Amino acid sequence: MENTEKSSSSKIISGLVTLVIVAVGVWYYWGGGLEKNLAADEIKQYEMCMRNNDFVGASVQAGLISMLYQEAGDEEGYRKWKAIEDDLDKKEEDKSNKEFEKEMDKIDKEFEKEMDKIDDEGDVE
Repeated sequence: MENTEKSSSSKIISGLVTLVIVAVGVWYYWGGGLEKNLAADEIKQYEMCMRNNDFVGASVQAGLISMLYQEAGDEEGYRKWKAIEDDLDKKEEDKSNKEFEKEMDKIDKEFEKEMDKIDDEGDVE
């Protein structure tokens, strides 16, 4: 009988340990723990992009990070990384606009040179 009580106690303890492990796993997965760990990995990739002045890549990483925080239900983390993403997008847009303006100025100058050549050729005749 004593042996039966020990095996019943062992089964109960084993069942409780299993239940605790399952509960922790469920909490971790659905409670946002997984997303936060993934976000930590994405933050490392974001930092690498920033060190290498890859603002487009950094913006993509910031977007992924904000999405992971959103999935985890972490509104503060979501807002922080969404603002970083938006800021990087604006910087990239400003950079593109400046490059476009520079290219347009170059084209305007070339056009003016060509027009001057045409005017000069017309004056000779």
